[in-house]
Amino acid sequence: MNLGRLVSRVFRARGRLRLALRERRPPAVAVPASPRPPGASPVRVAIVGAGGMGRDQCVALARVPGVELVAVADLRPEALERLAKQVELPWTRFYGDAAELLDKETPDVLSVATTAPSHVVLARMAIEAGVRRLVVEKPVSVSVASGQELARLAESSGALVAVDHGRRWSPDYRSIRAYVERGHIGAVRHISVTGGSGGMGMTGTHFFDLARLLTGGEAEWVSGHLHGSGRPNPRGPQFHDPEGFVLAGLQGGTRLFVDLSGDVRRVDRLVVIQGEFGRIVVDERARVWRAATSFSPELMFPFRGTLSPGGLFALAVREVMGEPPALACGPRDGLAATEIAIAAHLSQARDHRPVALPLEGEDAAFEVAFA
Repeated sequence: MNLGRLVSRVFRARGRLRLALRERRPPAVAVPASPRPPGASPVRVAIVGAGGMGRDQCVALARVPGVELVAVADLRPEALERLAKQVELPWTRFYGDAAELLDKETPDVLSVATTAPSHVVLARMAIEAGVRRLVVEKPVSVSVASGQELARLAESSGALVAVDHGRRWSPDYRSIRAYVERGHIGAVRHISVTGGSGGMGMTGTHFFDLARLLTGGEAEWVSGHLHGSGRPNPRGPQFHDPEGFVLAGLQGGTRLFVDLSGDVRRVDRLVVIQGEFGRIVVDERARVWRAATSFSPELMFPFRGTLSPGGLFALAVREVMGEPPALACGPRDGLAATEIAIAAHLSQARDHRPVALPLEGEDAAFEVAFA
């Protein structure tokens, strides 16, 4: 072997060794800032929606220092009564609708924790009432057109509107994103998700948003294969959010496969991120993620933070109220995830043919009765 070739091999080996050693370092974890400096007034939070998500948010906020839950509103008296029995809220005021709450309260942050058809209406009402920081549940809207309306309103008013795709605030998924961005597995070529039974609006949008977060690319086409579960929607017969699976192509050639079919009985929530020369496997049920590359053996990282919806919501509130405030997932992010779910419904109605994004014309106005 000539000297030049030997020197070249030595340098390549040194490069692989440096990369392997960097991989073994704990990935950087972004910790949300405290919502207020010591001695400052508490953050006043109000919630519209006293269902399951509203309840989880109430419980989570009780554990956040410097946050005061001032009010909860819901159109259903029985929901407010049930919430009062389930969660001890001695200083929280209850209202029969959002308009009354906004007339009598001045929250620093308003959470919209209702069903999807009312998200944009309630967010607009809050912004017009002077609320400047909001957290809106997903899916952000029932059509692309209404989601675009909210995005434009937030931009023109200067209001900070976060969409609650909770993995955006997860310290562990932020570490995974940092790991990918450092180039350990190369460019992401394929992402697959197995999540058990779930609707594309309620559950799928979380993973559509995650794919965008990890790759930085927008979806270019979507093919949907949806089917009813045979069970009534727990939020009411007026909602339509079937399970199934979705194939999508992202910018740069990345493929996305999200399977939320009901015939997978064990809900493991597995996310596989396949790169050019490595992969990451996230096991949310086991609270661990593993990485393997061509340059090192498999490495394991236990989860450090929560994945509970309420806990991730509390992290979102902390960042929204930070100084300066941070916006990990805004209206256009929420809209992009919702657009993929809507495109899956359009594809299903068109014999599963791929639907090109962005949606325009009648497709942008098409509404899906997400819960």
